[in-house]
Amino acid sequence: MMRMRNLLFMILLWLVTATGAWADNMVSILTTEGAPRTEVTVSISLDNTDMVSSLQVTIPVDDNLTVVEGSGLPTSRCPDHTVAVSKVDGQIQVYIYSLSMACFSGSSDVVATFKLKLGDMPGYYDLTPSK
Repeated sequence: MMRMRNLLFMILLWLVTATGAWADNMVSILTTEGAPRTEVTVSISLDNTDMVSSLQVTIPVDDNLTVVEGSGLPTSRCPDHTVAVSKVDGQIQVYIYSLSMACFSGSSDVVATFKLKLGDMPGYYDLTPSK
């Protein structure tokens, strides 16, 4: 009987540990719109269950979109962080980091913004982070 209790306890402990190991941390890009040849602000949102101190987001984009240099800004969720944004080989790279390893506050909201300059061609451009 004692052996059965130990086995049940171990299974229960494993289940509790295993379910906590698969936390849901989701990055999304909020919808924005603008006219050709204007600048738009792109917002990166993070819904997290884990403590997060830095984030890298890669977004494949069309050649019609250009990153506005120096436009990356942190929000109130991560005021001690730096936001670096660049476009390389058709992909926008966003790095949000803290030299002090400070964690983002809260668990759901925008963590950074940056600006894109729209080209001459009107259209719909999907800004979905790659996995």
